Amino acid sequence: MCFLHGLAIIHATIDRSLALDESRSFGKGSRPGSGNLNSLLADLRMLGAEFLPAIRPAVLSAMAVSDQAISIPTSDPALLGFLRTMNDLQAEAARFDTDFAAALGIAPGRLAYLSPRASTDQQLHAAFPGSANDPAAASAVERGAEAARMSLSNFLLELFPFDPADLSAQVTAVNPEAGDHAMPTDPVEIALAIRASARAFEQFPYLGLRYGERGRRFSNSDSCWLLTLASRDELVISKSIAWLLPVLSMRGIPGCVLEFQLAELATDLDTQLPGRQVDAAKLRRTVARLVADRESVVSAATLSRLERTFEGRLRQIDRRFGQIVHLFASARADELLGARGAFAALHNWIRDAGPPGNAWREAIAELSSELRSLRPEDRA
Repeated sequence: MCFLHGLAIIHATIDRSLALDESRSFGKGSRPGSGNLNSLLADLRMLGAEFLPAIRPAVLSAMAVSDQAISIPTSDPALLGFLRTMNDLQAEAARFDTDFAAALGIAPGRLAYLSPRASTDQQLHAAFPGSANDPAAASAVERGAEAARMSLSNFLLELFPFDPADLSAQVTAVNPEAGDHAMPTDPVEIALAIRASARAFEQFPYLGLRYGERGRRFSNSDSCWLLTLASRDELVISKSIAWLLPVLSMRGIPGCVLEFQLAELATDLDTQLPGRQVDAAKLRRTVARLVADRESVVSAATLSRLERTFEGRLRQIDRRFGQIVHLFASARADELLGARGAFAALHNWIRDAGPPGNAWREAIAELSSELRSLRPEDRA
């Protein structure tokens, strides 16, 4: 299980790094290795990995492999060698499908990662034209392949034998790109956190439209971290949320989303986990402070008036979205409270994501104009 977990960390990190590179073909269409990532994520979901402990040293070693891979410039043919070695590992592991199945207690052929697949060597070489005929490039390719072999060997050595004391819940089981932050150890709490994240995506369809499955994974890992905060001192909770809210808002996720997720966690703590009422109360007080801060710059009356004016109009134009006025008002409040660029981070994407024609842009422009006219001293 931790073999698949570690590979998901490595492939997710590499895939994101390649997606961000616009100077080469990696950033366009299907990327080399993206099929491996999708298969690994499907396998981990099927096995319920997010609720199982992992071998911490192996997880950290997988992160080290990721760091080494993304430290190679995308212009360096050494990256070709590294990526080819990752693909070779998949092909070699596929030979042991029956053994993996027996170890995991599943039928052979169930693991998508171990299914035979077409070689991506041609796609890789297309990103590095001339690498096969250039001696210097060929040497760099071998250097990258050797670096991958060495770092992957270190990762594999951490898998067995292992010390049972090293088994612990790891947030990378929920989101391979989450890094190394705290998360609940109880599967019931992990499930609770993931459900709160799912309800946020239901409440605000914009999140799924903009951030997709990768956004869901980050929301899940954030929700797990938020749940760990509930048991901390209230001052720690306040400081942590004061840091997180503007970070999210400046990336297009207004504070009202965080308010909603914290409120959902508080409700579930109260109703589903006996003995956690004190923690639930701390989260509710945190939400109350966030709402009070938001309404100090964009009042409840202003929000209500704007919802009456614009929400139905926007839904008639594009039914995919919901809660647009609430999101816009919250982003404007975040900006007035110090999150620079928060409003533009939301506004520009939603404006451009609407249907063709002028109706959507005109409605968004009118709503934005009203909100931008607000100043910190406005309360009406």
